Amino acid sequence: MSSDAVLWNLERESGGAAYLHELSSSFDQRVVRVNQVTSSAAVLSSTQNSSILDHAVVAGADIDVVKRHSGGGMVRLDPGAQLWIDIFLPRTDPLWVDDVSRSGDWLGAAWVRALDALGVDDLALWTDRLSDPELGRIVCFAATGPGEVTSGGRKLVGVSQRRSRAGARYQCTVYLSHDPTSTLGLLDDIVVGQDQMDRLRSALGAGMATLEEIAGSLVTRFNGGVIDQVIGAFVGELP
Repeated sequence: MSSDAVLWNLERESGGAAYLHELSSSFDQRVVRVNQVTSSAAVLSSTQNSSILDHAVVAGADIDVVKRHSGGGMVRLDPGAQLWIDIFLPRTDPLWVDDVSRSGDWLGAAWVRALDALGVDDLALWTDRLSDPELGRIVCFAATGPGEVTSGGRKLVGVSQRRSRAGARYQCTVYLSHDPTSTLGLLDDIVVGQDQMDRLRSALGAGMATLEEIAGSLVTRFNGGVIDQVIGAFVGELP
């Protein structure tokens, strides 16, 4: 941990996804906010329309439909299934990078160091362009973008970003466990298109990683406390 680590203010919040997404920051200091959802949600990006969802399925499963202020694709959130961390960085901070395509590299690198220290193998920081813009605009974990992290070539850490005059809010998601069909089942295959649904199914099946799948020993070792271990390691690796 660097000498600047004291500048990070750690917060914890719980509630519905809509409430957590609307929580902001004054951007007068560095903030790490750990979010715990209390109900399931389909979180759409600022550029998405809810018409892509099968609303009968969503309503029947009692899933909240939420819009976030950052770009990208849909993310499904379920209680206890993922680690969701928001990073609030003031524009005046030395870590600020004007080039949005490089502005999350420091954050992704911290994730790589933290997960490597916990024994997750074959980690890499993605520095190329978005791997599949078409699919990534539908489902977040169907493509990998700058500043995100892969394990064995599969996306493990998803990051979206919203920038303002005051600062940047980075939203990070790491799945502990996740069945891709639970995400795909929320989509309206007529609106999305069958070809796209098939491509999404293939991309999520082959290109998405979860901690439970790739680091089962890590989950077993910490007896269900793996999320707290990851949080501690991540905060400890922040610059």
